[in-house]
Amino acid sequence: MLRSICLFFAFGWSSNILGSQAINIAKPHSKDLKSSDEGDEAPEKKKPEACSVDGQSRRVAWVHIPKTGTSLGTMIAHYANPSLPTSAAIPDCQHEVCTHVSEKNLGQIEFQYRYPTQRWFKDCFWMKGGNGPDRTDWMSHKPITDETYQSFEGRFIGFFRNPRQRALSSFYSFEDIRLDHYGITSEEKWARLIEGTATKMLAGQQFPIEVSGKPNDEEMVPDLKLAISRLDGFMMIGLVEHYELSVCLFHWMTGSAWGAHDAENMRQRRARIDEEWDETGLNGFVDRYDARLYIEAKKRFWNAIHEHGLTNQKCHSLCPGIEETEFI
Repeated sequence: MLRSICLFFAFGWSSNILGSQAINIAKPHSKDLKSSDEGDEAPEKKKPEACSVDGQSRRVAWVHIPKTGTSLGTMIAHYANPSLPTSAAIPDCQHEVCTHVSEKNLGQIEFQYRYPTQRWFKDCFWMKGGNGPDRTDWMSHKPITDETYQSFEGRFIGFFRNPRQRALSSFYSFEDIRLDHYGITSEEKWARLIEGTATKMLAGQQFPIEVSGKPNDEEMVPDLKLAISRLDGFMMIGLVEHYELSVCLFHWMTGSAWGAHDAENMRQRRARIDEEWDETGLNGFVDRYDARLYIEAKKRFWNAIHEHGLTNQKCHSLCPGIEETEFI
């Protein structure tokens, strides 16, 4: 009963209150019928917007920087299509059977086989090439091209992370690529190699080498100015260090409903402030590009928190599955 009351009031704060759970998919226009009296064409009906709920667009372009929360895909999926089963979530293939992938760290691909995009999310996502169904993967780490930015401006979603912590998480998560392709055993050397990864992704310059294993173009200077300007095209910016608060901000800004899987972290390895990696091995190295991009992302995040007046109490009412003390 209490959960129902909390959800009722949480929905009341948003200007985008959910009604119908159906996703409206745009259909081709048929020929307009002519009036039998005057022979004039009937007024053209407005074409329904692709991927919408109650007339509101749910199109999303997820900028998925490596090590910034694959689990975010679950929340985005339920936002794009509220009629998804409540149990639908990116699986942790380390602890459950995944029948479509052979590697234990590919739960995001398994999810896309279980809930095919063309059936559940037609026209909803920035579709990227990848190893999922039909050689696509809307959760992949693809950089933003000019064409993509023009198509999804104002509809981007992404979480950002302290570059030092991201580099250390990457060091251990992509061990095979790090050793097999580069033979790097030093945390500092790895951080230097992947310097400017987030900046390059936002500027459309390069697919993350830590994922692809392709050699880094040392002559490529990350376009920080372009990357920062593209933050203006984000619908919502979150911070990994404030994951729960970011989840709250997402639901507040989008008017979407809280889901039981929204705060899950399928790869829990020091993803929160009190679980930070020891940075000693970086020997004081600072990413000259991603550090500045992160500062800009943080400004926008905290501005949004203050603008919407989000507090621990308000967030707990909106996201009842998270304790008040977790909204740091």
